[in-house]
Amino acid sequence: MSNSKKPAGNEAGLHDALVVVMQLVDAPTLLEKVARSLSPEVLQRLIDSIDGQAEPRCKEVQRVVSTFIDRISRKKMLQSSSMRARKILKEAGDGSSRAPMGEKAIPFAWLRDHDASEIASLLRSESPTNISVVVAHLGSFGSQVLQHLPDLAPSVLAEVSRLDRRKLASSVTDGIETSLRRQMKSGNFGSASHRNGAPRGAAPLLPSFLVEAPEDRDMTPFLLGSCALDEEDC
Repeated sequence: MSNSKKPAGNEAGLHDALVVVMQLVDAPTLLEKVARSLSPEVLQRLIDSIDGQAEPRCKEVQRVVSTFIDRISRKKMLQSSSMRARKILKEAGDGSSRAPMGEKAIPFAWLRDHDASEIASLLRSESPTNISVVVAHLGSFGSQVLQHLPDLAPSVLAEVSRLDRRKLASSVTDGIETSLRRQMKSGNFGSASHRNGAPRGAAPLLPSFLVEAPEDRDMTPFLLGSCALDEEDC
């Protein structure tokens, strides 16, 4: 995939989704969570876009994603028996970017509109691996979330430290971090508790590469959720 050119216009989001899927092929649990947040149509287009690629892992991605397409077609996406999950999804509406948190698949838009303690409470039942993915996507705000999970913070940070900067930089981590930092600069970053939640001067809990994202990275709206590929923004 490294030699393929990134498509322009409407295909940019599809390409970035493919990058994410390719990098997660060695993490089946996370790959499944990503696949669940995409529509069967988008997944099929991902498979089609892999055809003819020389990358050895492409066939494995095709096999894994094809399995998920079959599963998803038999299930109602985002189905959950949890009243709390349904309440959160109702509040979040149809946000396009979803955090990989079990069956709940919480949109990142919801995360940005709630304070660190609420997010920490929601994450507490998740594995350190899943928490690390969400924390990484939240960037510098993730450190505030971890302050509400002191017992889990060491294991979560250990997982965060394993995230490969080279793999994540071109997909979602920097894109989300850059977006959040721009919102913070514009003073339009969720609730006041987001802006004032961390003690002034508190040292960040995240590695510097997750806190100091480049400001000029061009990000696509396609992060980890479904996206209308015929829309200009995608």
